[in-house]
Parts: sequence; C-alpha cells; structure tokens
Amino acid sequence: MTYPINVARNVARTTANTSRVLVSDIELLPSARLASGFMEMVRQRPPKIGVIFVVPVFEIESNEQPPATKLELLAACHAGLAVYFHRFLCPHCQRFPGLTRWMIRPDPGKVRPLIITRREYPHHRWEPVFIGTREDPLYTEEMSWEGKQDKMAQMFEMCLLNYRLVVLDGAFLVHTPGIKRKARKISVATQEFFRPHERRNARIYQRVIKRLIKQYPINRRCSQ
Repeated sequence: MTYPINVARNVARTTANTSRVLVSDIELLPSARLASGFMEMVRQRPPKIGVIFVVPVFEIESNEQPPATKLELLAACHAGLAVYFHRFLCPHCQRFPGLTRWMIRPDPGKVRPLIITRREYPHHRWEPVFIGTREDPLYTEEMSWEGKQDKMAQMFEMCLLNYRLVVLDGAFLVHTPGIKRKARKISVATQEFFRPHERRNARIYQRVIKRLIKQYPINRRCSQ
C-alpha cells in the first residue's frame, strides 16, 4: 500500500478550525514564533482567496541543532552547515524566488513579507510550503508520496488562478536534521519499487493538467 499523503493533507486542511492553515509535513520544524509572528503580521487583515504566504524550507547537517531564528539559520548557511531544502536532490522544487535577497537580509526579528511573486516560469516546477485558507485548491488525492512531485497539480491550478505568493522573511521551516544528497548508487530493488509509482503519478498529473487547461483561461507561463 502506498502512502496517501495528499489525502492526509486535504483532511488536515479541510477540518482545521482556523481561518488560515499551514499544511506542513511532520518532519518540518517551524522557526520560533512562526504562528504567533504570522498572526501579528496579518492582524486585522481578513484572509483573501488567491493569496498565500510561502514559508521557506531549509535543511541542516544531521549533527547540528536545528536553528530557531533566522540569525541562527544564516550562521549555519554561511558555515556550509545548512542549505535550502533539496538543493542537491531537486533544486527547482524548493529554490524560491527571492532566495538571494532572503539570504543577504539580516534577521528582522519578526515575520514580514519579503516579495510577492507568482508560480510561473522559470519557477514552474516549484512546490512551496505555504500558509493559505481552507478554500484554496485541494491536493490531488490519487497521487502518492512514493510517486514524487505530489503537489505539482495543485500548484499548476493555483498558477492558472493567478494566485499571488507572498514569500515570508523572518519565518522558515527546517527539515529534521540531515542534508539530502544524491546517492552514488541506487539499488536495483529501490529503483524497481519507486518506478511504477513515479509513472503512475506522472499519468495522473497529465490527466489532471488536461482537465485544468479546459477549466481555466490558459497561461503559458504556468507551463506544464
């Protein structure tokens, strides 16, 4: 049985009793005061459909303490102990617009907007983790974790809907310690296990994309 990660994400979001929701994997550790700092930032601003807030994701060496503040994270990055998530496995998946600006700006001591962007070319393969609402497009439940790129269809739909993505400064997530790197050699058994799931996710993705293209006005910058 495969892990139905998008079913879990949709259940978590639709059953949340808050106006804003961060659907985050269990292995992602939030920076200090992420929730309270974000709520201070958006206080007296009602949630808007079509606007989401991106929380940058990083990873750190396994023998290091996960940073709690941007000051600590920047120090780890400058020492070569931390990088943006999946830098060595899938750079386009988590390299977010404004990354260079984010890295050169000091810790603001609070959560605030950095830039407003869209999920368009050349970032059309980007799969951000974000704070949104219960009304945002759902994740494609047929896609499994084992098949990879399980958030792509949702992000393509958001692009067609002209969603604005506000990249946050002073807030981030850190994957449980250990920087992921490409294995020099992947066992045949591992390849044989994942290959059919990857093919299945790819087929589902193409089917969903065809439906979305018929459903919404075309935007070629969303790519496919």
